[in-house]
Amino acid sequence: MGDQAKPWEYNRTSFDTDLNLGFAWNSGNPSSVYCGARALEGPVGYNGLVNNLSLSLSRASKWTWLNSGVVMTDSVADIHFVISSGPYDLDDGATKMLGFALVGGESVLELQTTAEAASSKWTYIKKLVNVDDKNTSIPTVFTLKQNYPNPFNPMTTIDYDLPKVSTVLLRIFDVLGREITTLVNKEQVAGKYSVPFDASHLASGLYFYRLDTGEFSDVKKLMLVR
Repeated sequence: MGDQAKPWEYNRTSFDTDLNLGFAWNSGNPSSVYCGARALEGPVGYNGLVNNLSLSLSRASKWTWLNSGVVMTDSVADIHFVISSGPYDLDDGATKMLGFALVGGESVLELQTTAEAASSKWTYIKKLVNVDDKNTSIPTVFTLKQNYPNPFNPMTTIDYDLPKVSTVLLRIFDVLGREITTLVNKEQVAGKYSVPFDASHLASGLYFYRLDTGEFSDVKKLMLVR
């Protein structure tokens, strides 16, 4: 019995760069749940750590964990991870609202779906408390934001920012890369935009939306659940 492996000796951790999601699971248990934390504002840092005698718990070490970007580990051991957001440059007296979500699932896909829902909820919360109303200036960078709500049925909204006049092409694709519909195809002035998407004619499943402006392109996932 003394040589029997402990359950935590099979722990693993990983990071989903598309979702800014750190997570952990027991790789020795095929029925393991997946537990994670998603940073809802970027830039994001993640550090996978092995809990052993060489792990320093000093303040300096903890600061390094938080500001070293994404540091992966492939170890199967007693592990944990840290996730962070920033650093940020703030003027005296300025504030910034940040959010993190604790999520879980019985598979990686279920974990990712829960993380997507958390992002949509965060967007809703910010709009509810009028965080965006404090910044009515023209955006400084191109941004394609996560749709909300997500998962959705059958309506959702896609937001994006334009820092200057651009010819905008916003399209929806299925998982095979086939174009489903074009939501926007025209020139638009600089500003913040919200585009509704009605998927009542589509089957449940994973879809993608893509924003192209000629000098900027980005793709994100959206989940339709009936």
